[in-house]
Amino acid sequence: MTDATVRDPRPDDLESLADLWVDLAAGQQQYGSHLAAAANRETAREFLAQQVVTDGLRVADADGPVGFVTFELERGRYEQDLTRGLVHDLYVAPGWRDDGLGGGYWTRRSGR
Repeated sequence: MTDATVRDPRPDDLESLADLWVDLAAGQQQYGSHLAAAANRETAREFLAQQVVTDGLRVADADGPVGFVTFELERGRYEQDLTRGLVHDLYVAPGWRDDGLGGGYWTRRSGR
């Protein structure tokens, strides 16, 4: 298995990322989510495209996307001594789990 790395997204990732989002949403149904996974694919793709523009998306890559995280940074009127944010979605494809990719998203973000 090729090592995966966390990187900034590219516009040509969007179709693959939308497919991963559908996998994420479908998997969450076993925990009580009522999101219609496939029916929301285009809406998710548009959200992911917006996250590319606003710098709120990182991609786990191994010769193509195998996971992603979407987030927004907390912004306010006052300066803070800590950067915080809110994670919207976090997904790593099943074959790539338990290898530190989830934590790699945080390392990549904080290293910027």
